[in-house]
This record gives sequence, C-alpha cells and structure tokens, in this order.
Amino acid sequence: MSLLAYIFTWLNVPLNAAFGFLLWPVIVLPGWLSNTIIAAITAVILLTIFKYTSNQQAIGRIRDDIKANTLALKLFKDSLSVTLLSQARLFKGAFKLLLYAIVPLLVMVVPVSLL
Repeated sequence: MSLLAYIFTWLNVPLNAAFGFLLWPVIVLPGWLSNTIIAAITAVILLTIFKYTSNQQAIGRIRDDIKANTLALKLFKDSLSVTLLSQARLFKGAFKLLLYAIVPLLVMVVPVSLL
C-alpha cells in the first residue's frame, strides 16, 4: 500500500469512532427520512457558513442592481439600447455575485469534502 492509503486508514478508524454517533439516524430511521434530516442539517450549517464568510452588504447591493436591471428590461422592452445595456449589466452583476461567492465556497469545501 502507498503511504497515503496508510494515513487514511489510520485516520478513518478513530474518526469513525469519534463521529459515528452523529450518523445514528442512518441506522434507526428509514433511508429517505435519515437522508432528509442529514440534508436539512447540512444545509443549515452551510448557509450559516456562507452568511458569515461572505460580504452581505455587497451582495445585497448587487442583487438590488440585478432587480433594477430586470425591471428596466420589462419597462423599456421597446428600446433596443436600454435592453442591451440592461442585459450587459445583468451579466456583470451575475459575474460579481460569482466572485463574491468564491471565498465562502472555498471555506465550505472542507466540511463538504469530509461528508
């Protein structure tokens, strides 16, 4: 075996013993119910991580800009220049949201990969 396989084997045994109690619903409840409970708990934890590791004010401003540009698309659909400009601003806002989500996603990679 390779060195990495030995390391993971030695880590797997104590971690299973230490955190096995967290997965007790998998043993005693039906599969669909235990998966639903685990998914709901995981979602709450990941949303909390995202909330505290992201810039909420900047995300709020960008979402407001996206709403404004969407409204401009509906209101000025007869004007080609306003429509194209609003669409460009929508893409720019979506790209900015993606950039602001990178840091929280990098933080969430660790717990998700452990799951």
